[in-house]
Amino acid sequence: MTSHVGIARSLSEAEVLRAAELAAVWPSWARPLAVLRAVDPEAPWAALVALPLGLRERRILEVHASTFGPSLEGLARCPACGERASLSLDAGELLAEPSPVEGEFTMDAEGRSFRCRLVCTADLAAAAREPTLAAARACIAARCVLAADGDAPDGPLPASLVDALSAELQARDRLAETRVRTECPACGHAWAVTFDAAAITAAAVAARATRIMDDVHVLARAYGWTERDALALGPWRRRRYLERIGR
Repeated sequence: MTSHVGIARSLSEAEVLRAAELAAVWPSWARPLAVLRAVDPEAPWAALVALPLGLRERRILEVHASTFGPSLEGLARCPACGERASLSLDAGELLAEPSPVEGEFTMDAEGRSFRCRLVCTADLAAAAREPTLAAARACIAARCVLAADGDAPDGPLPASLVDALSAELQARDRLAETRVRTECPACGHAWAVTFDAAAITAAAVAARATRIMDDVHVLARAYGWTERDALALGPWRRRRYLERIGR
């Protein structure tokens, strides 16, 4: 299957504002797609939500690297003492991971053959409606199994098969969940934490959108310009005008 979502690129200032707006109003499961929707508004929604998670993360990382630079900075709270620890990754290192192969694959488990696909955002949306973590994992696994021994799946998957499929999905799509080892600077406790590149990118988008809107607000009050007028100036010329009004 070939994706109908375009190659990621850097966000313009107008696209930064659009991405921040979408992320603010969309449900949590859809927010990672905000930057991809902003950079490629013509991409069919069905294609966006069907992207394998690793491919979705890869394109978000590409947007982050080209718009904000390759450094990804985050924070994690120590489970032992509650102190915050800094996290840092390079987008280039993550992008060196192989891209997941879109389409279907076969997995043999418990004496049976299963035709499966990778996890996508639509699966996370469905899992978000489940009452427990175990039910959410089972929901995702069931959606990713397309056939069992050549036939349609015949009922709920046993927990052992959910575990086996989850491990297979992680191995086939390593960017779907990035875990890094870190150490608490206060107590020395070491643990593995999930590194959420989409959340870090969303935070960078929100911070830049705030700065852009602050600039537009000041210029609108000083010169009567619209948002479109201010953005059309570009960052360098806008900064020069802001300097002239003492900002």
